[in-house]
Amino acid sequence: MKEETGLTCDRLYSADICEQFYETDRDAISILPVFVGFVDPGAKVVINHEHSEFCWVPFEAAVGMVPFAGQRHVLRHVEAEFVQRAPVRHLLIGA
Repeated sequence: MKEETGLTCDRLYSADICEQFYETDRDAISILPVFVGFVDPGAKVVINHEHSEFCWVPFEAAVGMVPFAGQRHVLRHVEAEFVQRAPVRHLLIGA
């Protein structure tokens, strides 16, 4: 997070969900854990050289921006479990 955005998480959680997808070039299924980080709302984003821009959008807009069904599912899960309700404390990393 720090490397890509310059942001430091106040709290970091396991999202209790994995994104999985098939990679044709490797003939493999990738299973990637998802994490949720909370940052100071006034923190300044500083993107690194690998990126050209960023934007903050509401969840519903983000759901419309990602191309894959698995990504949309993950975003809806994060909104339901970390925005619409308090995160489960057992998922907190480094507590």
